[in-house]
Amino acid sequence: MLEQKLSYEPKKRSWLRNAVIGLTVGLAALVGGCEGCGESSGEGRIGFSSYGTDADSLYTMKKDGMDVKELSISIDRALGRSIFCVAPKKKVVFYMNDKDRGLYSANLDGSNIQKMNCLIKGESIKGYVDWISSSAEGKRLAIVYWNKVYIFNVKNSNLEETSSIPADRDILGFALSPDGNKVAYSVGNALYVIDINTSEKHRIFDSPSETSIQEGISWSPDGKKIAYTWGKFGWGIGYNDKNIFVIDSTGGASTQITQGDVRNMNPSWSRDGKKIIFERQRGGSKTLVLIDIENKTEIILPTDGRLGNGFPFSY
Repeated sequence: MLEQKLSYEPKKRSWLRNAVIGLTVGLAALVGGCEGCGESSGEGRIGFSSYGTDADSLYTMKKDGMDVKELSISIDRALGRSIFCVAPKKKVVFYMNDKDRGLYSANLDGSNIQKMNCLIKGESIKGYVDWISSSAEGKRLAIVYWNKVYIFNVKNSNLEETSSIPADRDILGFALSPDGNKVAYSVGNALYVIDINTSEKHRIFDSPSETSIQEGISWSPDGKKIAYTWGKFGWGIGYNDKNIFVIDSTGGASTQITQGDVRNMNPSWSRDGKKIIFERQRGGSKTLVLIDIENKTEIILPTDGRLGNGFPFSY
């Protein structure tokens, strides 16, 4: 595997400046237009979550590393991860607010912050939401709440509940398809895809015993493939290793994308579907890594170990 590591000077630059410098390199492809889906390359931006004292923050920047913005939002952190999702085509983030645990939306330029009117079975959300995920255009939202997947149509600041799907307990990964018609989620050592319109459920992958599909599921922009994180569970040497694989959304053989005795997790596809950006954890330090799916060339994007547990994204 070819690897390029970007150096920086931690004594002279802040962690955010390190992130800007690192993320600048190699991101033209990550934020470029999606081939065949009618988008121009335009002024793309990238984003990632960052740890705060009590909640997580969200940063975005241009693909040239300039115009860094911290959105004026406070993202709730539940079960060790940032509870937010992005609709890349609409350029909107949906997130659970840390202050009142309500569901909010905001433009990815930090404007138009709104509290969403979200009722489940006629009642407001009470307690923690496990997962939220959006379609690419932000017209449909899926929420995992008390072991059910609730589907909503997004109408301005209102969410209209359309259906609900029973889900297994202890979902470890969850994602709504770009067209908003399917959900993928993992439980234990299995990966499932459910058709929202028919409620048909397909088990597209089973992993061996003493392994599990970990947090981190992401649909490719065309909805044909799913990237997921797989690793061993337990204690001892090798049991913390995690790597990223890709499988057709209809099932079949998986392709291993990353290698190594580290935690490679939380994959997110580039807009052209040719690269994956993900988090790598080694010891207590985290970095962003951009990998070319075809030739496995990696670019390490230093952020001084200050990433939050949420998907990096491009839009």
